[in-house]
Amino acid sequence: MLHLSDKSLPNDGGDVISYDIWIALDDGRVLEIRTENESTNDRESMLPCSPSPVDRGTIEKFGTVLTKSITSVRFSRYNEPVVIEPPVAPPTPSPTPTATPTTKELLDLQSSLPEEDVARRILEAAMASTSAVESFQTSTHKDIQIGETPGFPEAEVQTDYLYKFLSYQRQQTTTSIYRRIPKSETLLENDTIRIDGAAYEKDPFTGKWDVTQASAAGRNASRRLLNSPVKLESMIALEIVGEELLRDGTPVIHVRGHVPKSLIGIRCDEGHATLDVWIETDSAIIREEKAFGEQLIDVDLDDSDPFGNYTCPGPSQGVTMKTITSIYTTTFSDDVEAISIEAPIP
Repeated sequence: MLHLSDKSLPNDGGDVISYDIWIALDDGRVLEIRTENESTNDRESMLPCSPSPVDRGTIEKFGTVLTKSITSVRFSRYNEPVVIEPPVAPPTPSPTPTATPTTKELLDLQSSLPEEDVARRILEAAMASTSAVESFQTSTHKDIQIGETPGFPEAEVQTDYLYKFLSYQRQQTTTSIYRRIPKSETLLENDTIRIDGAAYEKDPFTGKWDVTQASAAGRNASRRLLNSPVKLESMIALEIVGEELLRDGTPVIHVRGHVPKSLIGIRCDEGHATLDVWIETDSAIIREEKAFGEQLIDVDLDDSDPFGNYTCPGPSQGVTMKTITSIYTTTFSDDVEAISIEAPIP
């Protein structure tokens, strides 16, 4: 390109103007024009407006200032669109990821940290890992017994829950309740399947399936059955029992703590129940939970519902004081290949 430059120098001491022009050599096209204007001004012109004139002494006091303005104009062909790119900020360096310690590494912290702190870290890591599982199956057995002889209850209720979750559109709940009191014995079973907006419910008396539209109610509540977060977050007095093997040979870390008895259905004792948690060593997924608690109650075993009509200990009313024991056991599996949920044949 060709660069032309010129400067205007007036005799009256006015503005000095410089010109620069860049011209393309191939077609004579003006590429850019740049002007630079220098002027000298009294500082009077830079003072804020005043209701009274500014005298010469004020001007001499402030003196003069040199101002410069530069104007640059660039040209392009009509078929060459002008693109104004926004300023690009320098890339923000990505934070270096922090490796999540394994349960085995956390277990090794016992030499430098209190045991309860290590147990709490292992439990929190297990809750995070278990909550991240997308498909799972839980099996819960609840056994409530009334009586003074362990293993030989005078009355009992055994409840089994089998819950399968593949997605919010595909889940199944199977419930079995066995109830025995001195005057009667009953067994009630229920099965509910949700698949793609349809709800299938099995009549416990006829065994037939009814099909209805699945409601959204309870969808998120079902997902929370994953690892009983309320019970685990409420655990206190944590301790590490040790490293063990489950019945199928899975290596686990056994953590024990205590939760309020009210969380396992005990309402006559404000104490704490024992809660044991078995956490898989490799995956940090909770594999099993077991809670145990006892309370004394006033109950009449001849009542049609001694498990619902008992009262907490108080002034004697001619009824018998009994011990009621609550045992909850939950196992967890994320073996998706072993979880099958299919629509039943009505």
